[in-house]
Amino acid sequence: MVKRNKKILIISVSTGSGHVRAANSILKTAREKHPHLHIDHIDMMDYVSKTMRKTIVESYNLMVKQLPELWSFFYKKTDGHKFSTHVRRLSKLFNRVNTGHFFEYIKNYKPDYIIVTHFLPIYAISQMKKKYGITVPISIVITDYHNHDLQIAPNISRYFVASKKMLQKLNLQGVPKKNIIVSGIPIDPVFYKPKSISRLKKIYNAPKNITNILVLSGGQGFADTNKIITTLFKSKNKLNIIAIAGNNIKLQQQLQRLKPPKKIDLKVIGWTDKIDDYMRISDIVITKPGGLTTTECIILKKPIIAISPIPGQEEYNAEYILENRLGVIARTPEDLLYYLYKGIPSQPNHIYKKLKKGNFTAAEKILNEVLK
Repeated sequence: MVKRNKKILIISVSTGSGHVRAANSILKTAREKHPHLHIDHIDMMDYVSKTMRKTIVESYNLMVKQLPELWSFFYKKTDGHKFSTHVRRLSKLFNRVNTGHFFEYIKNYKPDYIIVTHFLPIYAISQMKKKYGITVPISIVITDYHNHDLQIAPNISRYFVASKKMLQKLNLQGVPKKNIIVSGIPIDPVFYKPKSISRLKKIYNAPKNITNILVLSGGQGFADTNKIITTLFKSKNKLNIIAIAGNNIKLQQQLQRLKPPKKIDLKVIGWTDKIDDYMRISDIVITKPGGLTTTECIILKKPIIAISPIPGQEEYNAEYILENRLGVIARTPEDLLYYLYKGIPSQPNHIYKKLKKGNFTAAEKILNEVLK
């Protein structure tokens, strides 16, 4: 009898881009390293009612962009057993009437294993298990350098985390150590592939004797990139600035209308799948401290100037950057110019070695554990 290959389902939620990117990184790695594996990735928001999608995605985007203080209050209040319990109950009630297509997809796909990169699918699937008697093991990949109480749930097979500090916190919260794997945060395998920086600089016309600065607005263009660029225009030194606007077409057009002084060269890029190339040719990366972007910078050994952290998860990522001397936080335009003049602490090699330990990427470690 021929043994059937495992079927793995990866589920993300498109609140921000990090959860989706992490899921795609695992999918891409699986197809490279395990080509015969049956694996798929879905965004849960594509299989719920329009009302639920609008409520979750648009509310999140509104809070982190326009009402960060409200998001900070919600994040911190629910990062504790008392309030997170109420959110779980509301989530279950909401899922009961909004996730029929989601349940149908999972029933038809018949996965042997489920990996999620967001907590919401966990509560939906737990209801499905009770209703249909499904016993599929489920693991969660935490995509920041801090774990939230809502990410802890009964019957989770594995928690894949970014650091030993997170392992300790989860263990103190009652999760057995055997269920916690310090895998790191999964990023696109292209970041691990060797490339010639001198060749890339020629391709992208990046000067060798001038500081090359990469400015990332985030996948959804949440950072105040316009203000950052105009601040950089005040630099006394020559700069080559590459600004990535992401999916924000309005921002891209605004940046293209800027007129830099003669000593500044500005290149404006919209959405691109060549972020690793732009990072490799840069000397400094100015970015929001998302979990995946932070990890990408670490792997490519690029110093970070973190700006506009989303209250909650990105504040903890910024804390990780400072703790490990991976960069600095610029809270004002004056801070930005100060760090450009002063310089940024060099990245300690031990962090890079931890992430590369055993010559496996985070996505490979996750897949190897799941396929045991």
